[in-house]
Amino acid sequence: MTLRSLASSEGRGLRRSRCPNSVPGGGGVPKASLENVVVASFNNLKSVENRFKQYPGQIAAIILEPILMNVGLCPPATRISPGLRDICTENGALLIFDEVKTGAKLAWGGASEFFGVKPDMICLAKSIGAVCRWARSARAAR
Repeated sequence: MTLRSLASSEGRGLRRSRCPNSVPGGGGVPKASLENVVVASFNNLKSVENRFKQYPGQIAAIILEPILMNVGLCPPATRISPGLRDICTENGALLIFDEVKTGAKLAWGGASEFFGVKPDMICLAKSIGAVCRWARSARAAR
């Protein structure tokens, strides 16, 4: 599977829309890995829907930071998170929140609680370390 501009039918005939390209985040990412990653535009449910139409039955999951933090601070539009949940459910794909930066910062339950959306998986990694240090400090203070 390779990435290219997407031609989609949206009820007004065939319309070409541009989709972002997959690019390596570092020198250690093999080009073959990028061929298996389909990228859609953040804050754009139509872009995600178009990708599922373009690759029917081939998309296993949507993985995203619920709030983009590598580009400053870019919160999602109001209906994006519930919309992504619906798209994943309709297409048999997993919804995965990368909450390495947002975990337990927006709410105790992270972005899942904050946005009222239940992803299939939440990646916390180092955000757990910060919570564990806080809990250890709170316990020591008692």
